[in-house]
Amino acid sequence: EPAPAPTSPFFPPLSSRLQTHHIHRRKLLAMQFACALSLTVVAPLERVQMWRQTAAACGSQEKPGLRRALATLWRRDGGWRGLLRGNSLAVARILPAALIQWPLMDRLCAQRPHGGLYWEIQCGAAAGVAAAVLTHPLDVLRVRAAVTP
Repeated sequence: EPAPAPTSPFFPPLSSRLQTHHIHRRKLLAMQFACALSLTVVAPLERVQMWRQTAAACGSQEKPGLRRALATLWRRDGGWRGLLRGNSLAVARILPAALIQWPLMDRLCAQRPHGGLYWEIQCGAAAGVAAAVLTHPLDVLRVRAAVTP
């Protein structure tokens, strides 16, 4: 009779990984879609915010309201294309961040299987910080794309 395969908290048995792979893939796809939709909905507001901040930094005294700022950006930057400038990079950041954050959180939480809620919060925070730091260059590119004429 063969000996059972060694297990590790870092690498669960293949059978359990195959069973949960489909569920994780569906959750990841649903999360990507929801994040992409929410980022796209608020993209015009982000664009107005960045425009107002950069205008103030360049010495402009004008601070138009939301409606006027949206109308100005719409006319000046070419309609929807201008209002959504930089959004594709924000959406592109979702997948790498999720692929870093979720597995890292699982690995950290596996260090203490019965660590409790406080331990899970710490693991989630550490994984989120790691994902944010590693995907920050995409965010810098997004901001540059949004504010550069």
